[in-house]
Order: sequence, then structure tokens, then C-alpha cells
Amino acid sequence: MASTRPPLTTPERDALTDRTALADWMREHGALVLEDRSVEAIQIGDQVFDGIILRDVDFTDTVFNGTQFRNARFENVTMDEVTMTGVVVESCALTNTAWEATRLTRARLAHCTIHGWASHGCTWEETTVEDSTFEGLSDSQGLFEAATFARVQLTAPSLRRSTFSRPRIEQLTIAGGMLGGVTLSDSSARGILVRDAELDGLEMLLGEYQGLTFQGVRGGGLRIVSATCRGLGLVACGELVGVTFSGSNITGLVIDRCHALALLNIAGGELHSPLIATSQIAGGSVRGCRVPSGGTAENSVFDGLDLEGSQFDGFGFHQSTFATVLRIAAASFRGLVLDGVTYASPLEIEAEGVSYQGGQQFPSTGG
Repeated sequence: MASTRPPLTTPERDALTDRTALADWMREHGALVLEDRSVEAIQIGDQVFDGIILRDVDFTDTVFNGTQFRNARFENVTMDEVTMTGVVVESCALTNTAWEATRLTRARLAHCTIHGWASHGCTWEETTVEDSTFEGLSDSQGLFEAATFARVQLTAPSLRRSTFSRPRIEQLTIAGGMLGGVTLSDSSARGILVRDAELDGLEMLLGEYQGLTFQGVRGGGLRIVSATCRGLGLVACGELVGVTFSGSNITGLVIDRCHALALLNIAGGELHSPLIATSQIAGGSVRGCRVPSGGTAENSVFDGLDLEGSQFDGFGFHQSTFATVLRIAAASFRGLVLDGVTYASPLEIEAEGVSYQGGQQFPSTGG
């Protein structure tokens, strides 16, 4: 059913309302340019449009099935309640396109350059995006189901309440922009870099990640839950509040040069060989975790640290400072190293039930 909302663009455009009219118009106009028209409630099958230019065109309640666009240009094109199945968009340039309540199924977008993309309430199912760049992508309430992203770069995107279910990701870079209320679940991902972006709720549930780096990000609400990560980095972040890793198995966690990290909560799961370097953490906790294969914290300040109930094997603190509160109740340490550690005064220490095997020991009371 066609949308009852106001049209996305100017309603006065001449309408092409059947496939024959569209074909006749394109034949009359040289077949390679469709301009300043609306296309309504028709079906376009497995045609190949090579080198076509679509300029100022509105597609409404239109079905594309097996259609291919190659070496094409889309300029100021809107898709409103459009269905695309098995569509291929390859080696195309898209400028200022708008997508409303559109469904893409088993579609493929490859080797494309996109400037200005706005989508709302769209569904991407088993769709592949590869070897493409987006500048100024904006998506709200998009649902991406079993989509694949390979060698994709997003520059200054705005993703709000976008949901990615079972995505497959290989080399994705997000540079700048905003991620707000975004959820990834049951992902298989390798090589994600989020750089200089603002976070306002980014949740990663389940899945496996290799090479997941947040560099220069700011904001808060980053959560990784019940996931497996190899190579997870928070690097040179700005003010970042509310970072949670819960029930996850993380190898190679690096927190480096994060000078305003607050409310870091690591609960349950395992940490293998973590490194915290030249950072300041306010209100950090590692509760009920296993840290079985060493790790290092160096040149850092911990203003309130809670290690209750965690098990550390071969962990070392070097040239670091503890302030306000240090909770180590029911924690266990094997081969603990405390090298050049200082304790700010006053410091409250809660150490009931702590145990040590070899190595050094924290003070039992504060000062």
C-alpha cells in the first residue's frame, strides 16, 4: 500500500505509473537519463541499467526484483516504501538520497561512493555492502538482519536507534559522527575502528570480535555483553562515562591515554593480558572476574577502584596511584607486583577476605 504520509519531495513532478510508460519515456529520452519524475506503484524486473543517471526522481511503492544498476549516478533520489529484492548497485555514485520504510533483501551495494544518505525505518535483510564509502550517512530506526559489511568507511554518520542483528563485518571504519542507541547482536566482526565519534549508547550483545578499537571517542553508554573479543582498545579517548564489559571473554584489552574515563565496570567473564597505560579512571570496578594470564597497569591514576571477588594471576601495578577508595574484599592475588605505587590520603581500603599467594600485598588499612 502506498504511503499516506506527505511525499518526501515535490508532488508536482510528472508521474510514470506503469512499466510501459517508464520504458517509453527512457527510450524517448535516450534511455540513460531519468530526470524530474516520480515513479509510482510499478514493478521493475531484472533489467540492467548501465550508466543511467537518475536525477530528482521519486520512487513510491515500487518493486525492484533482480534489477542491476552499474556505473550509474543517483542524484536527489527518494525511495518511499520501495521493495528491492536481489538488486545490485555496483560502481555507482549516490548523492543526497532519501530512503523511507524501504526493504532491501539479498541486495548488494559494491564499489560505490555515497554523499548524503538519509534513511528511516528501513529493513536490510541478508544485504551486502562492500568496498564503499559513505559521507554524511544518517539512519534512524533501521533494522539490519544478517547484513554483511566489508571494507566500508562511514565518515560523519548519524546512527540513531539502528539495530544490527547477526551482522558479518570485515574492516569497518567509522570516522566522526554520532552513534546513539545503536545495538549489535550476535556479530561476527574483524577489524572495526570507531574514531573521533560521539557515543550516546552503543551496545554489543553476544558475538565475536577481533580487532575492535575506539580511538578518540567521547560520550558514554558503551556496553559489551556476553561477547568474545580479541584485541579491544580504548585509545586516547575524550571524556567517556559509563563503559561496561559484562560476562565477556576479552583478550588483549588496552586502555591507553584515556585521561577522563569514568564509571568503567567490568563484571564477570575473563580478562587475558589487559594493559592500562597513562590513563585516569574515576570509579572503576573489576568485580567477579578472572584475570588468569597476567596484565599491567602503568602510569595511571585510579580514583576509586573496586576489585571485589576477582582473581588475579601475575598482575602488576607500576608507577600508579590509588585514591579515595580501594576495595579488594574477597579478591585473590597470585604473584602481585606493586612497583612505585602511591596511595593518596585519605584513602579508604576494604580488604575483608582478601587472599595472596606469593608476590606483594596491598595495605590492609588506608591512611
